[in-house]
Amino acid sequence: MSAWETRSTAPYTVITKPVSALCNLACHYCYYSRVMEMYPDPSDRVMSDAVLETFTRQTIKDSGGRAIFAWQGGEPLLAGLEFFRKALEVQRRYTPPGYICMNTIQTNGTLLDEEWCRFLKENQVLVGISIDGPASLHDVNRVDHSGRPSHERVVRGLRLLRRYGVEYNALVVVSQANVRHGGRVFRYLVDQGVTWTQFIPCTEREDSGAVTEHSVSGPEYGAFMCEVFDAWYPDHVGTVSVRMFENIAQRATGGPPELCVFSPTCGNAVVLEANGDVYACDHFVYPDYRLGNIMETPIGELVRREPCRRLARAKLNPPEKCATCPYQGLCYGGCPKGRFDPVSRSFGDPALCEGYRAVFEHAYETIQAIGWRAVRGEPLIPPGVGSSGGSRSPRRRRRR
Repeated sequence: MSAWETRSTAPYTVITKPVSALCNLACHYCYYSRVMEMYPDPSDRVMSDAVLETFTRQTIKDSGGRAIFAWQGGEPLLAGLEFFRKALEVQRRYTPPGYICMNTIQTNGTLLDEEWCRFLKENQVLVGISIDGPASLHDVNRVDHSGRPSHERVVRGLRLLRRYGVEYNALVVVSQANVRHGGRVFRYLVDQGVTWTQFIPCTEREDSGAVTEHSVSGPEYGAFMCEVFDAWYPDHVGTVSVRMFENIAQRATGGPPELCVFSPTCGNAVVLEANGDVYACDHFVYPDYRLGNIMETPIGELVRREPCRRLARAKLNPPEKCATCPYQGLCYGGCPKGRFDPVSRSFGDPALCEGYRAVFEHAYETIQAIGWRAVRGEPLIPPGVGSSGGSRSPRRRRRR
């Protein structure tokens, strides 16, 4: 069973930033670069041995037997190969008999080389690689600090992962650069050999509260995902996984979603900064959403603090317009981030409401039918529909 198909049994998820927001790229739409201002001391931006050991011990203790270590950034590979060798050694030291530890890394892919790939394969580390489509779309936003495009380096890293047999997925940020090219982006990923995809909408705000120029609207994101669906169905059903569609299938057949956007509540996926500070969510690294520091208080206690409960309440109390929506039980108003006003620090209407509704209206019945076929163990696509037959069941992965 692959790490995609295995979920943590812990009551919370920790997204770990071993180098905080440090990155070798300077993507125009990056929402995390502002965190650098919160940690002006360079020593706070690289995880120490003490923080690593404390975090590892606490995570395994609370894991219920299956712990997932999700490394993100910035660019986590900047921590260096020796750091991750040490991290896995510490995990082995604290893992009791019968417990399982798994590791995932979200990377821009530009630093991957043969040594990295050997390490990732040998230790069964699951890799998420960020790529926004072909070069003409990807390089609009994903550049380095000198303004040089990164696509060629990303594709080189992706090919190395394939050569060494490292399990990986593709993460696409949907921005103004590629939002009118949903089908094109999906087909490009398939041509690159990608078999698992997720499409994350850019919904950022300036400090003034204004929407950034790179952000997409609900209708734009909806049209993009409908294009992805039309490119995916029926010929790639069961052979290429699309995270949104799998989550809709799980909800449509009465199962729990693994994607927090489609969950009835949130507040249990926290962020660990390099110095041990913990925040309520990856998208809420603000001073008023800081829970504390693991060197002073265990994570298991921090996740019960008010900032996490605040996010849970925001999700449990969606806007009035959701009450009359036939799909309210699928998305529950979406991610609170899309409703958050950084000026008033309050939650308004969902930013992507029209987009999710467009996808549900376009594809829900078809996805539901696929879901029930999976539940019954039948071919996902009826005989004679499409060319692939869709004999494989969708792969499951844990919440990010």
